[in-house]
Amino acid sequence: MIRRVQAEVCAELEAVEGGARDGAGGALFREDAWTRPGGGGGISRVLQGGRVFEKAAVNVSVVYGVMPPEAYRAARPEAAAAAGGEKAGPVAFFAAGVSSVIHPVNPFAPTMHFKYRYFETEAPKDAPGAPRQWWFGGGTDLTPSYIIEEDIKHFHSICQCIFHLLNINLDPVQKQMCDKFDPGFYPRFKKWCDDYFYIKHRGERRGVGGIFFDDLSDYDQETPSICYRMRRFSSTCIHTHYRTPQRHSIY
Repeated sequence: MIRRVQAEVCAELEAVEGGARDGAGGALFREDAWTRPGGGGGISRVLQGGRVFEKAAVNVSVVYGVMPPEAYRAARPEAAAAAGGEKAGPVAFFAAGVSSVIHPVNPFAPTMHFKYRYFETEAPKDAPGAPRQWWFGGGTDLTPSYIIEEDIKHFHSICQCIFHLLNINLDPVQKQMCDKFDPGFYPRFKKWCDDYFYIKHRGERRGVGGIFFDDLSDYDQETPSICYRMRRFSSTCIHTHYRTPQRHSIY
């Protein structure tokens, strides 16, 4: 799923660039793979010097290993306390995520950022019977250089509709999972994003907001199917903001 998100987003951005496929001479992504000594690795893809995008990066990582008890207590204090608090030993973990930052050449086209991650831990070794822990987080936000009200409304309409209207063309299983989503997600995640990106010393927020959430684990574990919807969300945002010529005359 993570690699698929990366491939689809990169394909959308290259399509905007024109790429080598249609002879337009647009920039293409270059790939760099890396490995983590403790387990896992990732793939970084970067496009730069394009005719539409000054620079765009789409990175994925899938890592696993053992985290020290201090890190586990910091990440999941309630779970650690239930498992024995200070006595909790090393904990096996698995984490996967995708992140992207997209900077257009045209200053009237907004910068876009998104990241989504899934984290899972096994029970501490010295706490038999303790439950496995998992959570999901991430978000998408927009940072324009010039405030164009139409763009802001358009972006937030996508944020709001993504939790309600993207059941189109889903197979029955995917639709059943997506229908379980809470209709309160958008207002809750929008406020979370506004608070998360608030710059205290300047008394203002970075950009024009979007959605953000963390530690999402208060649903059954089918909720990570939200990855599917976020994959469609990231692709839809890129398509609507950068691939539609009349929005910013980027061609």
